[in-house]
Parts: sequence; structure tokens; C-alpha cells
Amino acid sequence: MKKLESVFDQLFIFEGTDESDKRKIAEEIAPSRSEYEKGDLVFSKEKNGRAVGFLLSGECEVLRIRQDGSSVLLTRLLPTASFGILSVFTQDEDYPTEIYARKNTAVLFFSKDDIMQLIEKYPRISLNLIRFLTERVTFLNKKIAAFSGSSVEQKLAALLYNKYRVQGLEFTLNCKRCSELLGVGRASVYRAIDSLIAEGYITYENKKIKIICPEGLERNTK
Repeated sequence: MKKLESVFDQLFIFEGTDESDKRKIAEEIAPSRSEYEKGDLVFSKEKNGRAVGFLLSGECEVLRIRQDGSSVLLTRLLPTASFGILSVFTQDEDYPTEIYARKNTAVLFFSKDDIMQLIEKYPRISLNLIRFLTERVTFLNKKIAAFSGSSVEQKLAALLYNKYRVQGLEFTLNCKRCSELLGVGRASVYRAIDSLIAEGYITYENKKIKIICPEGLERNTK
């Protein structure tokens, strides 16, 4: 039980919770611990239903599944990261994301009933979840604002910055696909690339983007 309480100390939903409450929660709630090998499916609607997971160790990638069956990498998850919270609160039966282990991974799962019980009994946990969901909405609003920026350079900076957050400092850029995403011609994309290069934010060679100044890209999205 003491070990479970120490795990709680690392998870955002228990931030600010009294030690006595953590002991009670460890007694009342029995989250399940699951282990996965590289490539294993960790989370999907069919596999887990409505549940919240927290990475205890390892690394995962979140994929959005398209209607044609192909997938797009959305983000990577590291220890203490959470997933599945929206599945607990939404009425939508379709949340087209799947999570796979990138290396050997351990996850602590709370069922929907577990989460609802925590919310009803512990106001601090309710506040932590509200804060988390508010931050997600704020982030998405900023992302939408960035992609609707007044200039092609702003839109491209937003696109490259988000790819950097997922893929790291170097990645391939398909200018044709990029122009389709931004709703502009390829010539405009190339001019925006040249502008970002001139500002010292990126380099571009052989269809490879290298991020030199992530902070500059982020500033350029505003």
C-alpha cells in the first residue's frame, strides 16, 4: 500500500492531496497495473473502454487513426503522462486514437468508476482534473489561432513547431502536403521557408527540416 501511495505522489490528479487522503484512496481504490512490450497496443476504445492511464515507466506514442486505416503520430508520452481522461467525460462513442508502447512500458489504469468515486469524495482531485481539462482547451485554442494566422509564415511556423514537439529537431517536410494543409500554393510555402531560414529559425536541405530555434518558431506563431 505504501508503494501505491508513493506512485500517487508522481501523478497530477493527486497534487495537493493530503497524505491521509492518499492512504484512504490506496485502501478504497484498486487501480490495475499493466506491462507492455515494444509495439504492444496499450490503449484503444475496443481494448480499454473508458479508463484513465498513467505511464509509470517506458514510452508510448499516440496515433490518430484515419478512416482509410492509416495513422498519424500525434505525440509521445513519457513517465507520469496521462491519457484517456476525455474518454471518461465525453458521451462520444468514437475517439479515434490508439496508443502503442515504443519500449517496455508500465501503466497504472483507473476505471471510469474509480475516477468518478475520486471526484465525488475528494474535491482537490476534482480541481486538478478541471485544471487539466482547462489547460487542454487553452492549448487547443492557441493551436487553432496559430493555424489561422494572418500570414503563411505564421501558419508554417505553427506547423513546424507542432511537428518539432512530436518528432524532435529534424524531420522530413513534404511541401506539397504542407501546402494542402495550410491552404496555400507551394510557391508561398517555399517563400515562407526562405523567410524562416533568413530569421535563423530553421534550415532546409534535401526535404529535411532542422529546427535551429524552437523558441523563435513559437514566437512567430503569435
